[in-house]
Amino acid sequence: MVLCLLIVSILPARWLTPWSGRIGELASLPLVPLGDGFTAIRVWLEGGGGREDPRTAEVWKKEAGIYRQKAHAAQNEVRRLQQELNILRRFPVETETETSPPSLVSASVVAIDPSPGGEHLVRINKGLNLGIRQGGVALHDQDILVGYVLDEPGRTTATIRPMHSRETRPIKAVIPVPGEDPAATTPTEPLLLQPDGNGWTATVPKEYAVQKGWEVRLSDEDWPRWAQGCLLGRVETVERAESNPNWNELRIQPSNPIHRLRRILVVSESDEPATPPPTEGGAP
Repeated sequence: MVLCLLIVSILPARWLTPWSGRIGELASLPLVPLGDGFTAIRVWLEGGGGREDPRTAEVWKKEAGIYRQKAHAAQNEVRRLQQELNILRRFPVETETETSPPSLVSASVVAIDPSPGGEHLVRINKGLNLGIRQGGVALHDQDILVGYVLDEPGRTTATIRPMHSRETRPIKAVIPVPGEDPAATTPTEPLLLQPDGNGWTATVPKEYAVQKGWEVRLSDEDWPRWAQGCLLGRVETVERAESNPNWNELRIQPSNPIHRLRRILVVSESDEPATPPPTEGGAP
């Protein structure tokens, strides 16, 4: 702009006579190119909103398919949880005199018994000072029963014995029969599981409704109420018994052996006093 004014100042006076009354236009003349540039930028920015989206119809179709898959997976998860809830509701659990809340402690596995053919006992980093009590049960993923507290725990550590250890007594369980309708899922008759260190075995009549892959859940009144209905494992094999063709031998594989886990949830009896059950009117 300064250069343009210098050029105008040296021009002959008669050349500038027609412009003597339009000094403002003369001074703004050098700014015209700059204004045109800003106008072009503004038009370019405003015009960007009207451009077509570069994504093609195929991309939109693919994204719609992904969202449909996610919705379908969510519906399947809802049906699975509803089926599991219906199964658990059918287990008789007496809570009339057991209304005190349990103690829930999340613990890490810090040591495993390495002896060959051993029980695979595990040691956790929580003990009496945080609410671990003898007889407490160890859960994984809030639903899989993997072990129980062995003997009296220490103040800062405790030992967990796997459910399928040979030293664990036989336990009662049921095999829920899956159905198309989650509400129609019903447990079979209870069966007795014999632990052998790697899983469980059971002998049932050949008419017993069971198939490979079906879930096996605890249903034993000698275990705490919060262990009832928890998943033990799945049926691995169904074979005819050699001694009696009218019976089948089942092999149950643990869902999650405790010695392969890093964290577990230990549920024990709480030290808090039990609250009396509510009356029919809802008041204690």
